[in-house]
Amino acid sequence: MPFEIPESVLACVGSRLLAIEHYAREFLVPAAGRLAPAVPGSACGPAEGGGADFLVQSVWGLARRDGVRQLVLDLQRQLRSLGWGACEIDPFDPVVHGAFSDERGDLERELELMGAQAPVLLIPHPDDLASLWVQGSRGDEVTTSDLVARVAEWRRDFSLSVVCAVARGCVIALHDLPTDLRTFASEVRDLSPLVDEVGPNPDIERLEPSASTDRVDLGEIVASITRHRSVTLGF
Repeated sequence: MPFEIPESVLACVGSRLLAIEHYAREFLVPAAGRLAPAVPGSACGPAEGGGADFLVQSVWGLARRDGVRQLVLDLQRQLRSLGWGACEIDPFDPVVHGAFSDERGDLERELELMGAQAPVLLIPHPDDLASLWVQGSRGDEVTTSDLVARVAEWRRDFSLSVVCAVARGCVIALHDLPTDLRTFASEVRDLSPLVDEVGPNPDIERLEPSASTDRVDLGEIVASITRHRSVTLGF
């Protein structure tokens, strides 16, 4: 039976997302059932065969890149009571990438579209950590479990939202700042040595590592977090 997104969700989104398309993808959750209880079974649940494989069926659409972060935050807040969420995802996501390619295979045109528009996934789960599971970490040293555990730990200490999840990074918006910013900055650097613009995050400057230590200075990370109220993790 074809999946249909609830009318209440579509009504909430309205015309803010364009070119809405079906999204179906399997992802892994190490502890089977860990995500399942809060996930509507018709949209996201154990894939055929059970185990740790989950299948998400939903929709994604395009938003203007220059306002995508605020749009995602608005959608997260408005969809939560419906049991849904939203997150910007990777334009190179295998489900999404075809939308940016035309029949001519025009790379220049493809890059132009990717620069102006951003794909937003509607997630059939109200917890924005679900977007990290769906996208999955492709980092060489940071697993998806590592990433989810660390972000969940931070979230117990201060308010945050995952606004973008890509295969090699994510963007986290901070609704309030950690009490100990240097400790937080150190944890960010340990988890994400790149600490730069790996994911789509147009208003975060690239933080260059020191020539002497080959690591980004903690003071620079603290200043960036304070200025932008967000952090980009890259793996």
